[in-house]
Amino acid sequence: MPVPSWYHLHEEWFNKIPSDHERLESLMQIALHALKTEDDDLSSRFALGTARGFASTYHPHYNQGVGSLFETALAYTVFKAWLPVAPVGWEAAYPSNLAQKADLVVRDASGNAQWVFEMKWWQNNHAKTLNVLRDDLDKLRTWSPAEERFLLAIWYGRRSDYGKDREAMLAGCEQFNQVTPIYLGSFATDIAAYRQVGGGYFAVGLVRVL
Repeated sequence: MPVPSWYHLHEEWFNKIPSDHERLESLMQIALHALKTEDDDLSSRFALGTARGFASTYHPHYNQGVGSLFETALAYTVFKAWLPVAPVGWEAAYPSNLAQKADLVVRDASGNAQWVFEMKWWQNNHAKTLNVLRDDLDKLRTWSPAEERFLLAIWYGRRSDYGKDREAMLAGCEQFNQVTPIYLGSFATDIAAYRQVGGGYFAVGLVRVL
């Protein structure tokens, strides 16, 4: 397993999808760069606030990067990055249940759903977390027709635990039926709990849902 240098973006691919894989690869690279750009922007704004004497107003356990954002904000960041390069929808309604929304939907040339994505925080493999993820997997399977369905799994951790966390994600995939890990991207970020122990990282994993 390649160990991230944490000075650069780190990416690895576990499997390929049957068709249009190069396009998916490009979109995931764009997504990772967009999330890193958002992380850099948040970090610089916290630093500017600190320089202006506002640090005392920040909660000591507040992550000063994308580790502080909700799934919807992170999905919106990816949506903005994909807009110039793909026909993409954000918070798109499920055809079978208009009250349910998919975080991201990439469409083909005819306007049909090609790839459907749900983004979810996956911080651990506890039973409660896996049950929540399982609900999203079941939800994804109800979007029909679609060429592919994906879970965008996001989490953060301590940099020295990256290898262990990576294996935990792969092991977690084995707890579900008919899912395949496809991609993992990561970069260094500020995580309050790890500032004094080597720093934190943020990761986004792509899991194919059959």
